[in-house]
Order: sequence, then structure tokens, then C-alpha cells
Amino acid sequence: MTAGSITFGVKLPNLSPLASRDAILTTGTTAERLGFDAVWASDHVVFTPTTEHDHPDRRFPVGFDTPAVDPLIALSLVAGATERVELGTSVLVLANRNPVVVAKSWASLDLLAPGRVVAGIGTGWQENEFQALGAGERFRRRGSATAEFIDILRTCWSDPSDGFSGEFYSFGPLFFEPRPTKEIPILLAGRTSRGLRRVASHGDGFHGTNLSPEAAREAITRIEEYAVEYGREHLSRRYTTLCELDLRDRPVRPDEDYDGIHLVGTPEQVAERVRAFAAAGIAHLALRVRALSGSTRKEVSNELSVSAGTEQLERFEAEVTPLLA
Repeated sequence: MTAGSITFGVKLPNLSPLASRDAILTTGTTAERLGFDAVWASDHVVFTPTTEHDHPDRRFPVGFDTPAVDPLIALSLVAGATERVELGTSVLVLANRNPVVVAKSWASLDLLAPGRVVAGIGTGWQENEFQALGAGERFRRRGSATAEFIDILRTCWSDPSDGFSGEFYSFGPLFFEPRPTKEIPILLAGRTSRGLRRVASHGDGFHGTNLSPEAAREAITRIEEYAVEYGREHLSRRYTTLCELDLRDRPVRPDEDYDGIHLVGTPEQVAERVRAFAAAGIAHLALRVRALSGSTRKEVSNELSVSAGTEQLERFEAEVTPLLA
């Protein structure tokens, strides 16, 4: 589904009160049927009592008893029921895991869905989650660990016969199969200068979260400036961001719209916001449907159901995309 210069994806309800086989599968197959370009799955292994306080925005969209289905397992389920949509993580925390195991999981998914895998990677923000996974000592240096682990992913996917020696992880010569059928694109999240520099130095593109068009434009400008410093002007410029979708029948006021970040309101209002993202340089919008996953705004209360989420996606395809032609 392309509207002008921008494409669209759908976040699966794998981290949602609705999380189930049927909800994930229905959302994935609906995305394929309607012509969306990708499905995305989010990542958390555990929550802790400090999760909301630790969150960068000091808010978390779901309760701590919410099911959090492993993103690569959710994407594997959808892979078996679809033929076309890309399968992306939005985003997987790499530094609290074994990077060779993660490389194997992504390469295995690529074998099942050749050429459709997108590795969205973040540094994470829950120190207690790192500790629970035996990676607590890496939390304070998770940015550096993430960069090194990306190097490990690419080593495993290309030629690990010489092994790898790093600050955080090392291994001797390996035979690693299967390897990806083509290079798996790595999109990195980031907000800080260090995070955006990491996009420029190690990423194939950028995956933002909860960014306004203005913030997206600023991030892209800085990434491209940093890319020149690193001699990586060849960056694919695959700039994506995740935002909420809540189509309504009546117009919403600016103060109802979470500082202009999300796609909320009538089809005309949503189309206007999409145009603003496209003008900022965003090439792909991943839609987090509030009817499927809830809202990051505590004051917004949505009735969650798969049927309501499907209706939102059908309305977007029928009522929004024609306005963007």
C-alpha cells in the first residue's frame, strides 16, 4: 500500500490484552489482504514494578499483566499465513540477549519467509529487565553493546569462519547456517545524539517511535549529517516511525491529539498528518491501532477488539489512502 512517497505497515497485537493466536493471525492476514506493506511486532520479555517509572516518556500503554508474545514467534506465525508483507520488529532489544542466538532466529525466519525480514533494533530502557536476563552488567553501556552485537549479527549472516572478538562477546570460528537469502535490513531506534549517531554508523535505516513530523525531520537531518562523518552517505534512507491510528467520525482538536504525534481524527485529518510525515522524510509509517493495542495516552480509553481493529484498517485503506493519491 503506497500513497505518494509513503508506505504503511501494521503493528501486530503481540503486546496487548488481546494477544492470542487468532488476534495476531487475523491482524497479519488482514494487513496482507488490504495491501499494507509490512507487519511489525514489539518486544518485552518481562515487566517489573519500575517499568512505568523507567519508561522514557514516563507512561506505558498496557498493564504489567499484559501478555507479551515473543516478537519473532509472532512474526513466524504470520509468515506461514502470508506471502508478501515484510516482517519487522518494532523494536527488539538486542543488548540483553545472546547475539548469536538472535542471529540464528532472524536467519531462520528469513528461510521461512525469504527476503521479507526487517530487523528493527533498540537499546532498551528497563534495567531490571536486563538483570532478569542475566545482562545487568551491560545496561549502563547498552548502546556500545548494541553496536557490537550488530557487528556480530552481520558476521554470522555473512562469514563467521574467523570468529569474532569483541569487548562484550567473543567466539571462535563457526559454521552458521542457514544464512539470509539477502542482506537483512537493520533499522535502529534512537532519540539522543548517541542513538542517532548509532543509526548513522551501524544502521541501514531508522525506526522512530512516537515522533511528531517535526521531530522526525530533525532526527533524519541529524542522521544524514552524522552519516557523512562516518563516510556512510550510501545509507538506504529507509526512515520509518511507529504511530497510533484512531480514525474517528468527528474532527478532533489539536489538544486532543497528543501534541500532533499520532494519526487521530477524521480521514481528512489523518491524511493531513500522513502528508506531514512524508514531507519530513518518513518513508514508512507503522500503524499501532488503538483498538488493538490501546493508547499511550492514559486519558484515552479504547474498547479493544479484533473486529474493531480490523474495521480501523479497512477504513484506513478505503477512506484515507484515496486522499493521498
